[in-house]
Amino acid sequence: MTSTNEAGPQGKVTLPRIRLDRTLSDLYRQTCPSLSDTRIGFIFCGASCTTELSADFPRNKKYIYQDGTFNDVARAEKPDSLVRRTLAPKYLCLVPQRDAFITGREPVIFFYSGRSSVEIEHDEAEAERTLSVLDESQRAEAIFCPGPGHVSRVCADHGIGVIGAKLVVDCIADPSEGVARPTRMLTDPDTFFFLNGKEALAKSGLPTPEAEVVEVQGWCPGAANCCEECVRSLIEEDVPETCTGPRGRWIGEQTVRILAAIERHPLPFVFKNQQAFAGAGTYVVTTGPRRNQLLEDLTQGGILRRLLGRITKDNEHLRAGSMLLMTMVIDAVNDYGLTFFVGEDGSPTFLAMSEQMIDRASSAWTGSKISYPHQANLQRKFGDVMHQTAKWLHQHGYFGPAGADILETQNGEFYIVDLNVRTSGSLCLPLLQTHFTSRGFQCASSISATVRKSRDEFCEQWRGELESGQLCIVAWYEDKNAGLSYGDVVVGAEDEEHLTEMLSKIRSSTEQVTF
Repeated sequence: MTSTNEAGPQGKVTLPRIRLDRTLSDLYRQTCPSLSDTRIGFIFCGASCTTELSADFPRNKKYIYQDGTFNDVARAEKPDSLVRRTLAPKYLCLVPQRDAFITGREPVIFFYSGRSSVEIEHDEAEAERTLSVLDESQRAEAIFCPGPGHVSRVCADHGIGVIGAKLVVDCIADPSEGVARPTRMLTDPDTFFFLNGKEALAKSGLPTPEAEVVEVQGWCPGAANCCEECVRSLIEEDVPETCTGPRGRWIGEQTVRILAAIERHPLPFVFKNQQAFAGAGTYVVTTGPRRNQLLEDLTQGGILRRLLGRITKDNEHLRAGSMLLMTMVIDAVNDYGLTFFVGEDGSPTFLAMSEQMIDRASSAWTGSKISYPHQANLQRKFGDVMHQTAKWLHQHGYFGPAGADILETQNGEFYIVDLNVRTSGSLCLPLLQTHFTSRGFQCASSISATVRKSRDEFCEQWRGELESGQLCIVAWYEDKNAGLSYGDVVVGAEDEEHLTEMLSKIRSSTEQVTF
């Protein structure tokens, strides 16, 4: 039952107290007996392979994720400082807040976006303000520290026995020499990385479109034994285009193989990077010009060179360089997002079937919407697919939250086109069901947006919807230097027609809908 107590004023707006139907902590405690006496610490931050997120958060070098920044064809024109200013608020503040909102009474480790007292105080205040609307019994314990290198100390100080993560962060999974790992991960890091890869799904035996996997052969040689320019720079990842040594030759050989596979693959198809999130690295290739654009982005845009230069002897076994050419499902009538939880014994707990909202121009996920009255029928309809997927994940030793993007065809067939073995952006929707339905809202949607307003200004603009509980802020970060705010909000409505109207109103007041 949703509490009618008020959470208190945020600015001039008084928000209702929010109580979730259940939390991520509840799901772990109810389905994972081995963790009954273990304190779980969660790390929900993003990770970048192209730039440091802060002075204390180095970029990933072993576990290669391709996000929008990695695949940005104009990346060379943007200084690292600009990229960092864009990524740090989202990856270190916004995304962790969104997942912390649904975590329940467990510790969530946040990393500061900067070192100054102003940045530290702001990061803490933003998280506290977001989480303060939750019932105290469900409010995550927010623990802040400078960066991943401090996690061992945090775990020791707070009695954390195991870490659950959204992505694999290098220096948590593989501490630097001389630093012992203080805790175990809920899932082995290599296994976790594998399960979230596109190649794993393609070869899983689950109902998924056929795909040609283009593999990288070997790894990029080290800079110390290459040409004069590489030896002088000793930069391992960014191999200069003027390289005349074994690194340049290896990248050239792999590039020719990959491009040849793309050029000969019959149209239409979907091109996917091995490891990506929020739609990054996905190309829908339906025509010759679209194929040419993909080839141009991979080569002239520098995507392939950035990726191949990061394949080393230490991470080659992770197959982060594999690429998929997936058969396109051309007769799809519905695009669903299945969210469920895999228990320790492999039994799945159904959470929700939501509809995906994808930006057609960028292929990026912009949000999800759910109809609460339809959930029982959808659970029956997709029950077999959910059980098959949970069984496969359990065979690899995984338990925890999972999401599957599923296309339904005109013939009633189901195809899993993506598998996200982690917390998803739509996970809050089923957990907020009673909050909305008790207020007469049978539908809801979660969206991410950028606005040229402070939190207070946004709250004042949407005062009525926020005070009535129709609109909930589940994550917010105000970048005062840029004059922007990044927000994740959930909105409820009486039915789908009214939900569409509400989403249109919100979008009209935002700079852009974005991850």
